[in-house]
Amino acid sequence: MRCTYAFLPLLLFYAAALNAQTADDRQLIEQARSLYSPNALPAYIACEATVDWDAAVEQLGLPQGEDTQRGLELLKGMKIAFVTRGESKTEVTVTGDERLAGQKKKIRQQITAFFHAYWTESDGRFFPGVDDAYQIASTPEGYLITRHMKNGIVGTLQMDTSFLITSARAVGSMSNLVLTPKFARESDGVLHIREMLIDYRFGESRSVASYSFDYQDEGGFYIPHHVKMSIPGALSFSHTFKNCRVLDKDNAPASPTPDHTTG
Repeated sequence: MRCTYAFLPLLLFYAAALNAQTADDRQLIEQARSLYSPNALPAYIACEATVDWDAAVEQLGLPQGEDTQRGLELLKGMKIAFVTRGESKTEVTVTGDERLAGQKKKIRQQITAFFHAYWTESDGRFFPGVDDAYQIASTPEGYLITRHMKNGIVGTLQMDTSFLITSARAVGSMSNLVLTPKFARESDGVLHIREMLIDYRFGESRSVASYSFDYQDEGGFYIPHHVKMSIPGALSFSHTFKNCRVLDKDNAPASPTPDHTTG
């Protein structure tokens, strides 16, 4: 699962730079940003989670029998909860049979990797900030935003003429990361990211991960609900986040509590 963390350098695309832009540049960026993020994300999201183990086992093609059924019941008996505070601050607790140590670790890695990508790419965070340095160029497709970072990373963001983001790229001397997102307009009228395909190359190595998900409305915030995580050559996993709470800094729990997870 280490490859699911390979897209961490994408954060460099969002690092602050020094030079201010023209009024027209800022107006275009804010016009685009308004389609994605009229409201801030909650400070914390706390949920219970379940995995569709029937679908996962079916992918393995295991014969139906008592051994398979016993293993499936063990998997379904795991309890999962998490608190996520941002791309680098997701805590996942998984309890269950001690023989499932490997599966518990994978679940923690999957949920942590998903929220790293989700927090990084959601809520209009694609776009440069007020004090960031960037260039905007017109293209046949729409607009290309380019940022040159001090560490040699060049980040680009491609939008069509309606400001729909179609791709993002971060290129360094040895790395090349391409993010292909898909957005959908939810009932709140805002474009929310629904799919992410992440393709990362570093030297001779390459890793690819994809996520697709829908949303639930919790306290006026749209947060992930059903999440499918896939890596080529590996099983895909379908998670459901339920019994969620959105929290501010004053009432966030110190750690997730899976003991009350049901179903």
